[in-house]
Amino acid sequence: MEKKSVYIDELTCLYNRQYLEEKQMQKVRALVAHGTPFSIAIVNIDHFTAINKAHGHAKGDEVLREFAQFLLQELRKSDTIIRYSGDEFVCIMSKTMHQDAEWIYRRIARACRNRQFSGLPLTLSAGIAAFPEDGKTLPNLLKVARGALDIAKRRGRDQIQVVEKKAIQLPIKILVDRTNEKRTLKAAVISDAEQVTIVRVQGCVGIGKTRLVKDVLDNVTRREIIWADCSLIAGGISYYPIREAIEYRMMRRGIEVFRAVPRVYRYEVAKIVPEIGKTITEEISEKEHMVDRYRLYEGIKRFFQAGDFPRTVVIDNFQWIDKASLDVVEYLVRSLARTSFVFIQRDDEVSDSVDAFMERMAAEDRFTDIALTVFERSDVSTCLEAILGEKPSDTLTEYVTEESAGIPYYIEEIMRDLHYNRYLVIEDGVWRFKQPHQHVMPHCLEEIALRKYRRVSKKSQDVLNIASVIGWFDPEIIQEMAALDESELADVLKTMVGIGLVRYRGEHFEFSEDVSRNAIYKKCVKGVTLHRQIAERLEQQAGDEQHAVRRLAYHYYHAHDTRRGVLYCKRAAERAKQQYAYEEVVQDHTWALELLGDDQDEKTLSIKIDCLQKRAYALHTIGDCEAALDGLAEGLKYARHLNDTESQAAILAQRALVYHDTLRHKEAIAEAGKSRKLYEQINNIRGIAGTLTTVAFSHLSRTQTDMAIEMFTHVLQLYEDIEDKSEQSRILNQLGAVYFTRGDCERALDYYEKALNVAHEAEDTVAMGVVSDSIGNVYRNLGDYQRALASYERALAIMVELGQRRQEAVTRANIAIVYDELGEYHTSLEYHHSALKIAIETGDKRGEALSQSNVSAIYSKLGQNHTSLHLFEKSLAIARQYGFRVLEVHILSHIGHVHYLMGDYSQAFEKSRQAEERAQNVHAGREVFHNALVLAVLHMAVDETDRAKQYMESAYKIASHLCSRRMRFSIQTLLCDYYLTVRDNDTYKQTMQQLRQTAKTPLPVPEEATLNLLSGRYNLQTGKASKARTLLGRSLKVFKELGEQQKTGEIHYYRAILEHKKGDSQKAKKSIKRALEIFNAIGAHAWSDKARKVLNGMQ
Repeated sequence: MEKKSVYIDELTCLYNRQYLEEKQMQKVRALVAHGTPFSIAIVNIDHFTAINKAHGHAKGDEVLREFAQFLLQELRKSDTIIRYSGDEFVCIMSKTMHQDAEWIYRRIARACRNRQFSGLPLTLSAGIAAFPEDGKTLPNLLKVARGALDIAKRRGRDQIQVVEKKAIQLPIKILVDRTNEKRTLKAAVISDAEQVTIVRVQGCVGIGKTRLVKDVLDNVTRREIIWADCSLIAGGISYYPIREAIEYRMMRRGIEVFRAVPRVYRYEVAKIVPEIGKTITEEISEKEHMVDRYRLYEGIKRFFQAGDFPRTVVIDNFQWIDKASLDVVEYLVRSLARTSFVFIQRDDEVSDSVDAFMERMAAEDRFTDIALTVFERSDVSTCLEAILGEKPSDTLTEYVTEESAGIPYYIEEIMRDLHYNRYLVIEDGVWRFKQPHQHVMPHCLEEIALRKYRRVSKKSQDVLNIASVIGWFDPEIIQEMAALDESELADVLKTMVGIGLVRYRGEHFEFSEDVSRNAIYKKCVKGVTLHRQIAERLEQQAGDEQHAVRRLAYHYYHAHDTRRGVLYCKRAAERAKQQYAYEEVVQDHTWALELLGDDQDEKTLSIKIDCLQKRAYALHTIGDCEAALDGLAEGLKYARHLNDTESQAAILAQRALVYHDTLRHKEAIAEAGKSRKLYEQINNIRGIAGTLTTVAFSHLSRTQTDMAIEMFTHVLQLYEDIEDKSEQSRILNQLGAVYFTRGDCERALDYYEKALNVAHEAEDTVAMGVVSDSIGNVYRNLGDYQRALASYERALAIMVELGQRRQEAVTRANIAIVYDELGEYHTSLEYHHSALKIAIETGDKRGEALSQSNVSAIYSKLGQNHTSLHLFEKSLAIARQYGFRVLEVHILSHIGHVHYLMGDYSQAFEKSRQAEERAQNVHAGREVFHNALVLAVLHMAVDETDRAKQYMESAYKIASHLCSRRMRFSIQTLLCDYYLTVRDNDTYKQTMQQLRQTAKTPLPVPEEATLNLLSGRYNLQTGKASKARTLLGRSLKVFKELGEQQKTGEIHYYRAILEHKKGDSQKAKKSIKRALEIFNAIGAHAWSDKARKVLNGMQ
């Protein structure tokens, strides 16, 4: 006992210097012999002499005693603390490497500043040395530590220092090689500031994709860079990377950037980023609340496009993007000009939806694919040189190349492990490598993460466990659950950063790899308990805030907490529905159903019914109709078990809608009928109206218009009984549509006007826009173009204001058709192109195909037949791919007409007959009419006049039935052409007289020119040359101004015949050569042959 006391300092009860020199020396030799790393620190109390002078030695002794106890508390029991001299202490820590010791003493220094010793504030300085980097003997290590302490004192004290010498530098500070990839990426990103470019950077995990992108973009100027990341844990949170990108931009530019975005769009974006709601001061009407997801997408686009500079949007870990975000990204790619998109993606773990998206992107002209390959031996050597600070040995290079497979992440991890396990050490100032007998590390990210996890302290493991369950590092929750203060958590996180488990990104910490988080999460044995504890703390923090419901649902579901889990899953589903995130709605209700299990009590079954119905609605919306029907069948079984009539009726009504949308109209009518009977039992008027509406639409789909009108009329009466003005307006508009389809424009207009009046009474702006568009259709059909345009413009203004993008496209297309019929082709093209742009942006494939075909038809009128044919073929491909059968008839008919104009009668007949065949199976009156016209002119072209007359008579019946002025004009002018061709001048005169009498005056310019052309031909045929010349001249002037090359060529052809008959061969040749020139230019081969024959006859 007495002998032991010679090694103890009497004042502090710590070991003394004698112990260090006699006993600790032996322990250090043993550590060196076994190759066990350890560190030595000399700790000095700053300005201790001043304390003695100011307060006396007694006070100084009290300070020393308290400081000794402080060191004992802060260090481990296994560490050795020695009072080396008056105010200096030597601390020896086994199994602690250089970097670990630095972090530990920085923490101790911070703790020292935050407390007092015998009532006095203190700071400390320390110098650190470690075996084997700084020496192999105690004297040498103490000398190095002393040198480091001296540096700390010279630099102002209150700090920790080490002697700067060789050390491994991880992570690698430079981007090795990748010269070609960097050049390609930079060129793609900045290639054209006005266009959209798409770049995919892909490769295996750890290949350096993100590092490459950051290195390139760090050197790009005059572009705004916006970063977002997809997280595996956040994959179930809709719009996660989109919200990250918005918040990233807001953090740099402020929320004020949103004030330039129209109110309705801000309202939508606020659904996913609640902070944006602060910029909305006006109320949103109930009718404006739920429109469609494209208003949300457009709001996001408008937010990003605000600004002076072009932008680059980077989305990392794209393989994990959620479906809702993927839809937004596709919309932005189609619509956000002056933007380059960089998608960083692993080449494994790619979902089908991401794979399909990338296939679509790869088809774009401005898509660049950069695939990173593994490093060659020379590249590995360069990496090692960057890590070591000197050229590596051949043996080390060969070993690391083979073990890492040339993957940068594995190179760094192998070097970290070699150094940790003492296979890579500094001896005599040089790096020495001793090759291990076994693999240093497995080639598996999960196992790498778990190995690092096992090496850290219990406190650090607790932090990692909690973070793995949360999904990210929430400081407030982690501090509370792990019982750490802020500085302790900071020290733990620094340790995690040092070993590569955690990274600091932006303003928060996160797992460096989601795979690491998953590996630790699976390892965590207290997962269920932690989920519950985290949920409870989140609940306390967030209360009823909507942004937290998804996280609460997630944690309570994984905590197997039925009551709270179901509650928050249902709330989360409702929020997801408001965000149009229907896949998330399905997930949330599925979680709720799983939590409810097999319980069959009344309350549980009622909740199950509600979940099944809402999940079925979401499944129906995303197109999984069979799953929706299965869920509804299960819900119906529960509702019958409970004898719940209202739920039974609602489920049957929902099933009817699904059947209707999948074209199973017989089943739809049957289910709706069952639902109606149940609703009648409980006198639910709204329910009855809903089922009858489904029945009406099913009858309409089967072309049973009388039955549809009867059903809609009954529904209208029901909504009048319950005074629902909005629904009345909707049904009145639908009745107008039915009558319009039947050609009864007078009754259609009457119903539309009533619908508009009711919509005004209901203050239903959306309905006003829809009905105004419908009214425009009637006026256009009647040839009252000014009224049609006025109605369309009203509708367009409403749709633009409300962000109704798809309806906006419909109205723009209708305006384009009016300008087309007025002969203002370039204005028409502008509107058609704007409608096409919206259709592409919103993914409306039917709208895209229809707008494309409308554009094609105008190009055909302008004589650009090859362009027209190419665009028609693209439209046809879309129509066939997506099963748009009526549209397919429409396009085939137009393709047939273009082939006719080009003189390819074989192809023209083939396409027109395909249209005729397909039209037999669909209700397509207008399409059948147009195809009949094409077949009529084709049969006339091959001198089959009787067959041509049959098609004309068929077309005339359709035009009369549909009461379309435009259609009647088209068929009557074709009949006039026919009678001129067969030289039946009397019938021609009767038909022309009838046409003039029924035609609206004044006629649109193209129609007046067409009549002048026909009249000129008639006068030419009847020998009235002077009148023929005048009429043909008028017609020529108009068609030249309109740019209608085909008609212009035909008039030159007839003028040549006229001049030839009059004996003016010079004018005749000039006209026929001009006609031949035009026909050759537009590819009208049949007309070219005719003109050439006439020219040859003049020679």
